[in-house]
Parts: sequence; C-alpha cells; structure tokens
Amino acid sequence: MSEELTVAIDSLAYGVFGVARTDRGVVLVPGTAPGDVARVRVILDKRDYREAELVELLEASPVRRTPPCRYLPQCGGCNWQHVEYEAQLAAKQTIVTETLARVGGFAAEALDVRPILPSEEWAYRHRITLRVDGEQRLGFYRHRSHDGQQRPV
Repeated sequence: MSEELTVAIDSLAYGVFGVARTDRGVVLVPGTAPGDVARVRVILDKRDYREAELVELLEASPVRRTPPCRYLPQCGGCNWQHVEYEAQLAAKQTIVTETLARVGGFAAEALDVRPILPSEEWAYRHRITLRVDGEQRLGFYRHRSHDGQQRPV
C-alpha cells in the first residue's frame, strides 16, 4: 500500500502542482491550492521530491474556488482554475523570482521582479495545442497522459 500523508500546501509550482514541505522533503500534489490541508497518497518517490495524488481535502484554502470549467480536472488544459485569480498572479511572480534565483544564480532579495500584470482573467491564452482522438474530436489530454479524455472545442 502507498504511503498516505496529511500535508499543508504552502505554494504553487509551475504546472499543475501545489507544494507541501514536510520533514522528509517536498511533496507535489496536483489540484491543490496554497492554504489547503489535504490527505494525499504518495505515487512517486524521487531523491529530491515526492509526487502524490489528492485523496481528501481536509481543509479548503481561502483562495480555493470552484473551477468555472466543467471539464476540470479531467482536462489538462488549464491548471489553476481552482485558485482565485489574485493568488494565481502572486504565485506566478514568486515562481519567476525563485526560478531566476535558483537557475540564474541571482540573490532573490536583490531581484526587482515587477508585479505580474493582470489580463482579463479568461483572455490570457495566445495559442493552444489541441489533439485529435480516434473519434476525430479536438481537445486537451489529461495531465501526463495520452488519454483521450478531451474537452470538446
């Protein structure tokens, strides 16, 4: 049986993951929001981190919302619809700063990363990559899959 943990999500990572920090390191959990407390099941144990799936949301974050798209979480097209827009912008700014510090070798406190400018909330996509399934339907694949569970366009 896989290990189950209770974790507190403290941030978002680039992509689909919420980040929890435990005494055994970082745990990445898709579909979570900063401030969530969740019971999760570890599905991948790497040297530097573990990935887990959400088993039960024990305490919902104040920035969590009901995703407006009915195809979430099956569709892999929009990762953070379950997070309030202002929290998404803050997470993006943090990700840029942390990435410049980690990959670029800059001191995070010396960086002058300007606030992420909001766009109209649902008008941020400039391009998409759609897949065609065996029934000639267009849509997105689920996260990390080639599953035909797609969102019709």
